[in-house]
Formats: sequence, structure tokens, C-alpha cells
Amino acid sequence: MLPQPAPHVLTRTRLSAASLCTLGLMCSSALAQSSYTASTLSQPYLDAYEADRAFSIDSGNRVHGNRSIFSLSEAFARFTMGGGWNGNVPRAATWAAGTGTSVSAVNVAVSGTARPQTLATSSNGSWELLRINGSKPSYRVINNGKAQDITTPSSAVMLVPRVINNNGTVGGYGTDSEIGYVFAFTWKAGVLTRLPTGPRPEGGTITAINNQDVAVGFVQVSDTLFMPVRWTQGQIELPTKDLPSPYGEAIKINDQGDIVIALRDTPLGQSPYGVLRNGQFTSLPATAGVSAITGFNNAGAVVGSDGKERAKLWKDGTEYDLTDLVKAKGAKLPATAVLSRVFGINDSGSLVADYFLSDKVTGRTVVRLTATP
Repeated sequence: MLPQPAPHVLTRTRLSAASLCTLGLMCSSALAQSSYTASTLSQPYLDAYEADRAFSIDSGNRVHGNRSIFSLSEAFARFTMGGGWNGNVPRAATWAAGTGTSVSAVNVAVSGTARPQTLATSSNGSWELLRINGSKPSYRVINNGKAQDITTPSSAVMLVPRVINNNGTVGGYGTDSEIGYVFAFTWKAGVLTRLPTGPRPEGGTITAINNQDVAVGFVQVSDTLFMPVRWTQGQIELPTKDLPSPYGEAIKINDQGDIVIALRDTPLGQSPYGVLRNGQFTSLPATAGVSAITGFNNAGAVVGSDGKERAKLWKDGTEYDLTDLVKAKGAKLPATAVLSRVFGINDSGSLVADYFLSDKVTGRTVVRLTATP
């Protein structure tokens, strides 16, 4: 059985928790950033789940993701359910660092006529994980202009790479039979390592990997239940003794080894999302639920969206509304702009996110919010 949709993208019961930060001196003392500068990114490709995963901001404030192109011949283009033609297809691109009001997309260079699509980028921006779309899609890593394809071994039916770190280590899941037995794997420099998946042979995937090659994700323990796991040096660990519920998914890990976990079942009144640090699980306060967790940096800041389509940041047990926060710290956004999805955060606190206007009539705009210490 293939991994089920990630639990952390499901809106949970609205829970009361710590009050929202009152902007001003309190926020300034809790967050190191003194100001933000907004830059609009040209031609971003937005397609819900794919956009959430592909967009990122590296340590040098460069944005990585996919730009929109229009084509009548690309394999990815398709007819829509309503009968119209959707020729909007993703093309791997970067947006240079800077604080100008707008930034143009630059295509990621690949050899041949293949059209690459960004899946993930390392935190320092030196490694790109690409899907090469065509009649038979494949996967490739690029580092300083050098490319290497990820080949599926004869023992597997399919590989699905998902993440990459500063060492060029890729993580994901694969299937080793036509009926879908799933295994977690890492790949580096052409070597595929299959990871243990716990008590059942058919369930496991990596969702994140840090720069010490420690990976996290989940394993399947029944037809409907998953458990959060960590893989260190190829060995599986289930940190369930430190959690209020044994079921859920580990979704992010930083270089300190702190883990963001989405739990399936929690005690009444407790948020299902939290950070596991040194054996202590701290719940994220969530005044309007959580619909997605999309970033986690080495300062311990968690970013994502709530159940009301507003971008949020959680730090040191406090929930911040990102729209209010960045506007209060100088970001020049339209007066009625609401940051909705935040796609990533780097260790400087710079962000990449999108916003809509409060009337929700206009489309979404993607911005980089460059932080100043």
C-alpha cells in the first residue's frame, strides 16, 4: 500500500491555546528580525500541494521553485475536468537574492531538451532535486552544474525522491512490487540505501532530512495507523515514549535534531502539532487549527498555515500571525494583503510566501520577505 496523504495537511479540531502575540515590543524580544523587505517573484508556478513542497529559500536568500510556462506540447499540460486546456506547466527556476521590489525568474540549466521541475533544494542552495518530465519521467540531482540521474534498481518498481540536504543526500520512498510494498530510502552519489521500516514490511517514507543525514518520516503499523520515526546512520528509532500519542508523522527536522511532529490522536485540549526537543514534546499553540507545516529552521521557528488560510509562525511557545508581524516590521505589502501560504524559512528568518487580497478576487502573489537582523 502506498503512503496515505500526510496527516499534517489535514485541518484539525480548533483548539484554544496561548494567546496570539501582541505585536510590538513583545514580538521584537521574541524574534531577532528587526525588519522585513518584500520582493515580488515573477512567474511563480502555483499548484497547491506542489507549490508548498517545491518553493524554498536558501541561506543566501535565493528562492528556488518552479516558474510558469505555457505550452501546447508538454507532456505535463492537460485537459481540465471542465473541458478546458491547461497548458500551464512548471519549469525549475531560481530567483536571485536582493531587496528590489520585483525579481525575475531564471531557469535552472539542464542538458538536452528535457524540461526539469524542482522538487526540493538543499538549505544552502547548492543541491537541486529535479524531476525530468517527459514520456518516462526521471529524477536528477544537480550540484554546481554537475548532474547525476537517480536510477531505479531492478529490485524496485518505482522511486519517489522527496528531499535533499547540503551533502547531496536524497530521501524518499520506493515500491518494490506491483502491489505497492513501500520502503524508505536514502540515495547519495549513486548509492541507494534501503532503510528499515519497522514491524510491517510495506510502509515507510522519509519526509525530511537534516545536514547530519538524520532523516525523519513515518512507518505504517496497520492499514490505517502510522508512527513517527527517525533514522540515524541507517537505524530506525521510534521516539513514541516521549510523545502524548504514539501515532502520527514526523514532518521536519533541523540540524539540532529537533523534530516537528503531527500526532494523530492527542489528549482533549492539546494541539496535535508540536516540537520534540531533547525528549520533551512541546505543543504548538493553534488558535485556528493548523492546515500545513511547511518550514522549520535552526532557530526553532516553525512556519505553516492555519485553518483560516492565514500564514503563521510559531516560536518559543508563541503563535504569530505572519501578515501582522511582517507589516509591523516594515514589509511594504498592499493594505488588504493577507499572507496565506508560507513555503519556507531560512536561518536568518527570511521567508517565501504568497498572499491574496482580502476580497479574494485577485490571484495569489508570491513574495520573498528578506529579514534584516
